[in-house]
Amino acid sequence: MAGASDFTAVRGYEGAQVLLTWVRPADATYTELRILRTKAMWPPNVDASALLVSDTSPFTLTKYSDRTAPANEVAYYKIFQKRTSDGAWETSDLLQAKVLVLETGYMAEKMWALLPALYHVADGEQ
Repeated sequence: MAGASDFTAVRGYEGAQVLLTWVRPADATYTELRILRTKAMWPPNVDASALLVSDTSPFTLTKYSDRTAPANEVAYYKIFQKRTSDGAWETSDLLQAKVLVLETGYMAEKMWALLPALYHVADGEQ
């Protein structure tokens, strides 16, 4: 089964923003993918949290910018996948991520993004 993988959540650089990325399911084992967010713990099931992303087969989404995350709190994200065979939802510890959402965003990433590509050279490579 080739379900979703490589799920990450990182602070964005535009205020209280979280950038989510993942590798979408690669086969017909799953019919739907959902990403949910909670504030106090990992989302326990597919119905218990704020739904952010819902994608159906054939899957097309691989990233999402969460601009509704609560500022200055930890946000917990989890992917749930619906199996084609029996319609049950499944997840794993590999499909969860958490991040501290800051009201000001992540300044170092913002500065890097604003620099022209000409200056994106590591020290010692010149």
